[in-house]
Formats: sequence, C-alpha cells, structure tokens
Amino acid sequence: MLPTDRTRIDYVCLDFLYELAEPLTAITCDAGAARRLSESQGFDSRAKITDSLQHLLTEATRANEVIHRFRSFLQKEGKQQLDNIENNRGRVELSR
Repeated sequence: MLPTDRTRIDYVCLDFLYELAEPLTAITCDAGAARRLSESQGFDSRAKITDSLQHLLTEATRANEVIHRFRSFLQKEGKQQLDNIENNRGRVELSR
C-alpha cells in the first residue's frame, strides 16, 4: 500500500467517524432529556417527550444513512481496486 493510499484511507475513516458521531451524540442527548422529562414530577411533558423521541428517530435514521454510504463507498473502492489489479495483470501479460 502506498503512503498516499494510507493517507486517503485515514481521511475517509476520520470523516466516517465524524459523520457518525454527530447523530449518535444527538441521540444520547435527546434520550437523556426524554428520560429526565419523564421522571419530572408535576410537569406535563408528553409533547416534549414526543418531540425528543421524534428527534431520536431522525438522528438514528441519519446514523444509519452514514453507515450505508460508507459501506457503499467501501464496496465501490474494493471493486475499483480489484479492477485495477486485473488491469495491471493484463498489462503484465501483454508485456511478456
């Protein structure tokens, strides 16, 4: 693996982790808020809990989309790498 390939992989992985961390942090915050609201006494928090739960669903969906995009990227990159290997093998055969 060339250093530039390694650098590219590092950046892709860091970008993936960053993109995934955002919705997961939002999920954690909203879940905590919904729990605190549900435990509060004398406060009608049903609408706020419902809003928090909707936001949880939205962010969980977003996290899932990030994972799907990353998987798709890896599959494309893997296919491209295999295609490059096959092309290189063909060139070696032609040069013999």
